[in-house]
Amino acid sequence: MQSYEVILIISPDADQDSVEESINTVTNFAKKNQGEILKSKNRGLKNLSYPIKSYNDAHHILMKAIMPPKEIISLDSILRSNEIIIRHFITKTNKTQEAEDSTQSEDSVRTKDSVQAKDSVQTEDSAQSEDSAQSEDSAQSEDSVQSEDSVQSEDSKKS
Repeated sequence: MQSYEVILIISPDADQDSVEESINTVTNFAKKNQGEILKSKNRGLKNLSYPIKSYNDAHHILMKAIMPPKEIISLDSILRSNEIIIRHFITKTNKTQEAEDSTQSEDSVRTKDSVQAKDSVQTEDSAQSEDSAQSEDSAQSEDSVQSEDSVQSEDSKKS
């Protein structure tokens, strides 16, 4: 099974029922072919960057699906034959379902590790800054003691 991103650009003349019907077409196709829709988002009526078939606005639908690769050509022809869909994109993503599951668990481990690493770096930095502050204080006090000694010795030489 391969992961895909399906984007539908639907005519602004289409009513909400027609938009839902187009979403259901993709969902039913995926289920019929041992796939599934992981996420579906209706982004509503949006302004297009450039006119498509003389439309300046369109309904945007974003779907993430897992389907067998051999069925994508069939899905493409079904979407192409639907008159209210003025443009569609089917993009293969790099992740399969198994890889996606393992990536999510790795991300949670990485997040915990990075938080722990940041905490230890901050602790080391604060310890180093405290050490440097203490050494600066002792250096300044030594300088002041030396300058007082030199003033006293100069006074004793004058007398």
